[in-house]
Amino acid sequence: MKHAAGLILVMSLLMMAIPTAVMAQDGAVPQAISGETIPCPMPLAPGDVDGETVVCGQIQVPSDWDDPDSDPITITYARKLSHSLSPLADPIIFFHGGPGGSVLASQGSSHFDFNYLRETRDVIVWDQRGNRYSADLLCPQDVLNRDASAKAELVAEAPQFTLEDDQQAITDYVEALYFDAEGQGNCPAYFEEQGIDVSEYSTENTVQDAIALMNYLDYPVYNLFGISYGTTVATAIMEYYQAHPDADLPLIRSTVIDGIAPLDMVSAADAALVAPRNMLRVFSDCEADEACGAAYPGIRQTFIDLLDTLEAEPLTDADGVEVTLQDLIGVASAATSTRVDLIPYLPRMVDELSGGETAVYQTVRTLLSSEAQPATAAPV
Repeated sequence: MKHAAGLILVMSLLMMAIPTAVMAQDGAVPQAISGETIPCPMPLAPGDVDGETVVCGQIQVPSDWDDPDSDPITITYARKLSHSLSPLADPIIFFHGGPGGSVLASQGSSHFDFNYLRETRDVIVWDQRGNRYSADLLCPQDVLNRDASAKAELVAEAPQFTLEDDQQAITDYVEALYFDAEGQGNCPAYFEEQGIDVSEYSTENTVQDAIALMNYLDYPVYNLFGISYGTTVATAIMEYYQAHPDADLPLIRSTVIDGIAPLDMVSAADAALVAPRNMLRVFSDCEADEACGAAYPGIRQTFIDLLDTLEAEPLTDADGVEVTLQDLIGVASAATSTRVDLIPYLPRMVDELSGGETAVYQTVRTLLSSEAQPATAAPV
């Protein structure tokens, strides 16, 4: 399949701008039109040296993978070379969130240096199409905020949603904040005036950009690592592989999706409902589990009723510990997003809180604010 290409001394020769054929997407492998190494366009982390510990480059790909003759766009990447003298052959390729986040612009931040991963292998970071260093879709502030007064009026008149409100009503309100009657903001019309088709800046095209980049870099095998919206892209890549089982695609050893964004989440309104849906799902899953459901019957409704109660008045236990609506939402949201090891405690926590007890709540809150690990994960 793919031969190894990890020798640093010859990598610059392998990455010369050699034109390649762009293959059709139906069963074939997306290929870059051309590529080259470049000086890194962004500041690097302390200790990194351009061209020595970090090698940057660009590839040209079709703006529309369905049309190989469409105008090319530029995808910029950086290979953060391993600190090891004998790195493993399978690098990690990172997929940032957003969509719209620039991981290249974030170099120098401890969150995106990936030094712990570079102990054993190379890490490839790249800006997805439409982000800062890859065909940037920069919408001027005066265009973005053209209807600022109308938006301010919507915010001022924001309804006080309650637990009884239909989710669609919440979705409609959030969409009204961001989009016009046609489901667009101000920026698409601006880009159309610039001759840019925003429909080309899609997950589907980004998937093929990623495959073209992996092909171009020519490592023998890859590990995918996505966060937030990057999990959507990584998941869509896996679906692409399933849909093209006979294609000579770059080998993938593993895929890590950290905080998955579903493939069907398409708007800010959808994103606004992710956290509450995740919280409610914990209690639905508990009810579906034989042991948990027996210990905490009707726990999903108990949680909803508890939120309703706290919305009216904070809870105060016998020792004077107060729990507000925002306190409970904060704990439940954090446990379901960043400390999933605490999820098994949530049914018992809610059951106790509904009876005016706060012991498990205080324990979970303490664990969330520390590196301590729970001794057990039993729901009872």
